[in-house]
Amino acid sequence: MDNYDIVIIGGGPAGCMAAIAAAGRGKRTALIEGNGAIGRKLLLTGNGRCNITNAAPLEVFLKKIYPRGDFYRDAFKSFFREELLAFFSSRGLEFKTEDNGRIIPVSDKALSVVKILSDILAEKGVTLLVGHRADKIARRGATFITYVRDRRISAKALVIACGGATYSACGCRGDGFTFAKELGHTITPIGPALVPLLSDAPFIRELQGIDFR
Repeated sequence: MDNYDIVIIGGGPAGCMAAIAAAGRGKRTALIEGNGAIGRKLLLTGNGRCNITNAAPLEVFLKKIYPRGDFYRDAFKSFFREELLAFFSSRGLEFKTEDNGRIIPVSDKALSVVKILSDILAEKGVTLLVGHRADKIARRGATFITYVRDRRISAKALVIACGGATYSACGCRGDGFTFAKELGHTITPIGPALVPLLSDAPFIRELQGIDFR
């Protein structure tokens, strides 16, 4: 059995930042990602350009998070937009602000963000298990056991950062909800926030690329 201080499931932005923070505090850290590389869905954001954050004030952020934005207030007070941009700026990444306050890399490439995360994970000595999907989680007293294929990984702490059930092609299958429920958490029923609208009307093709509120 492999032993760590912290195991993190999910190699998206939240999982990567959690792993970097943990390893930076001297914790033996393992990051498990089911896809072949970290940041799979991050690469798709902003049509591949990565709208990393927004210039809107804190109160606007909280109002946009449904249904209880205030839940995040303390977290945002510790690490908000300024800290996030400073984190990447320290690695030479430059940003620009576009319409509606969207802040994206000057490079116009989400890959620029993913590469920085990947480099820091390596520098911090995080054990990165990509292409390894967690199959099951169990708790044995004060220890968490994560089953990955034919391996068992134990840790004193566990972070579930699998994302939602939004995009199965990118690995977001809802595994995090299953793991949390198995560990005794109550799961609020989930539903889609964005859905496609299908139509056979010929004129639809002429509207491709147009968006509206």
